[in-house]
Amino acid sequence: LFLDPDDALASGGSGDAPYGNVIPWIMDIIDDQLFSADESGQLSVNELMVRPLTKSQSGIEGSLHFNGTLIDLNKRQVTRKIWTSFADNLRLRLSDLHLSGLDSMRVPTEILSPKSSSAHTLENKISIGVTENVSITDNSDSLRASFGFELLVGGENSPLAMNNLMDLELIVPSLDILAMLRATVEVDRLMKFPLKDITNVDCWISTLWSSKNSGIESDAGVAIEYLNMVLDDGMMVNASCISCTNQMLNQFNSVLSFLEDQEWISNIRSRAILIGSQLARGEWVQGM
Repeated sequence: LFLDPDDALASGGSGDAPYGNVIPWIMDIIDDQLFSADESGQLSVNELMVRPLTKSQSGIEGSLHFNGTLIDLNKRQVTRKIWTSFADNLRLRLSDLHLSGLDSMRVPTEILSPKSSSAHTLENKISIGVTENVSITDNSDSLRASFGFELLVGGENSPLAMNNLMDLELIVPSLDILAMLRATVEVDRLMKFPLKDITNVDCWISTLWSSKNSGIESDAGVAIEYLNMVLDDGMMVNASCISCTNQMLNQFNSVLSFLEDQEWISNIRSRAILIGSQLARGEWVQGM
């Protein structure tokens, strides 16, 4: 579906273009216009799409801002006796998420690239951030995520009583994502697709065929077959107290540096990536 006849034949297909040449032509244009790279390895998609879209949302190129409360877990009245001796109420809140450096997509990047190993497998590689070791503080291409973190433990007699509001910042020099998608399309719907709906995403999604009748293990039209992320070893976490009743949190950055020296942060990061990959391949996100 995505390949020219010669490439399809080399990849194990019939090579007789049974679905026409419009979609391969469109894919070639997308590759040439959006995913061509300059001398530094930065992709054209940064200038043509990412910067305009992010600026329309946040007013800053390459940044997205989500102000307000994102997650608010608030237990106003603790009732279980085992917990009442420690706290009367609990609250965990995340707010004001800011992302920056999103306009640093670089090579190698591939989107919906067919593989000869399987007729239904599409490889996706996304690389974001710097291409070589540079000073994080001096480089604007690093991915950055910052958000507000609030932890409240209430109770007049609670030994754990605290009310802490902090700013947390995660800095990732580079991020590489590899995702293998398994996709099937209902041929009859595709061949009869009305041109008037060519810009309608819902109509394109309707062509995704439930593959339970195709002999493929997955029951979804699109399924994540493999997902992995590689974070640069120079990843940093910064924290600053806005209002902290627990004065030990003022030394939070020193504690993080110590944990990083002991490779504890690296182990947690690896486990988090593994858990995220397993969740992405789980049944609850496989169907579309």
